[in-house]
Amino acid sequence: MISRVYSPSSLPLEKLLDVGCGNGLFAREMINDGIAKSVIGVDASKDMIDLSIQENKENNQRYEYLVKDVYTLLSDDVGGTVPLIISIYLLQYATTVDELFSMLSAIRRVCGKFFIGLVPNPSLIDNDKKMKKYGMDICFHKHIKDDDDSFSIIFDFNEPSSFTVTNFWYSLETYENIFRKAAFRTCK
Repeated sequence: MISRVYSPSSLPLEKLLDVGCGNGLFAREMINDGIAKSVIGVDASKDMIDLSIQENKENNQRYEYLVKDVYTLLSDDVGGTVPLIISIYLLQYATTVDELFSMLSAIRRVCGKFFIGLVPNPSLIDNDKKMKKYGMDICFHKHIKDDDDSFSIIFDFNEPSSFTVTNFWYSLETYENIFRKAAFRTCK
């Protein structure tokens, strides 16, 4: 996907921003694959930032971290605008369309050129029973349709370690409208 927006001769980028970086997996991949020279990882959870620091300790000079909620992200936090922002599995935590707009508006404030965000699509889960053997039980709160919906993923690793994560899904049209409203354009 990145090769569609950047030519190989323009890589690696000086820096990349990973919003909702979690344990830093995708930040590592961006550096290992030669996409970026350095990555700024942002996550609202100090525990996740600590885990990312631990996971990236061998090459720590190429990483910078911020414990910050995406809604309050400013260009001053990351040294100006950033040419590429990635966000893997963050947008689905917006519980309303207004919250999604606020999240995207904050990302747009620091986005210099491109934003790539991935959200799980519940309609593509062809057989949620397959996931049970991995300790995951996917529960739809109602039948998935073209408007907003939510679904839960229950991670059952034997009590008391089980936990539930609720994700929110919006139609393609809703995502497109909110991205446009937040001043993003489609890259073809």
